[in-house]
Amino acid sequence: MATSTLGMAKQTCTLVLKEKPKVEMVDRPVLEKGKPFLLGFKVTGGENIKVRWLRNGEELQTGDGIELTQEGDVFRLRISALNEASAGDYTIEASGEGGTVRSTISLSFSEGGTAERSVSVMKLKGAAIKQVSTTLSSAGFKCAGAKIVKARLDLLQNQFASNPELMAKLVAMPDAPIYLAVWEGNGVCSAVKSKLDEAAGKAGNPFSEMVHSSSTPDSGKKELGVWFKPYELVGWGYADVFP
Repeated sequence: MATSTLGMAKQTCTLVLKEKPKVEMVDRPVLEKGKPFLLGFKVTGGENIKVRWLRNGEELQTGDGIELTQEGDVFRLRISALNEASAGDYTIEASGEGGTVRSTISLSFSEGGTAERSVSVMKLKGAAIKQVSTTLSSAGFKCAGAKIVKARLDLLQNQFASNPELMAKLVAMPDAPIYLAVWEGNGVCSAVKSKLDEAAGKAGNPFSEMVHSSSTPDSGKKELGVWFKPYELVGWGYADVFP
């Protein structure tokens, strides 16, 4: 406010903050060759929001086995049947007056047409888990599921009866929870197993806190059936990007 001999002038300024859109996953997709794949997000916040889907940076339209739908504020992408050609990065992009938000889902398949997965068993050591996760993510692998459990003896006997050395390690920790993670990607079983073997007897190596990983894709499938329910797994990795 300013004054002078001629009178008084008053000026006000109003700051209006525009809200960015928000995207929240509402479907838990399952990655299985030959089966439909459904991915859905709830988009909220902001005004005049425009939503579009992209695959590897190219905008998608309904057709060629892909269906894009909207029910209120829920947007879905459906692939009629997954196959090797379905691999790629699928992005939902929500743009409004407050900015743009993206969430990207990566689908990958091994040469056999199904996602190769490895189950790793680790001691519950936070720093080691973080370092292992960073190493495997940097190598291009996706975490398709993780949880902390206290393993029942009957499950250990069922899963690792042919591995007495591993059984001894796990049974020796009856009151300690273990960390299970599912890693996904081409060659993931051999890659994780190699890291585990390299860490043998090396204190300070984060992989030394890993007591087991699936040695082959077939053992990975078997171990998934023992330790994880289908709804606990996702066939993707995602990241929200705020440009």
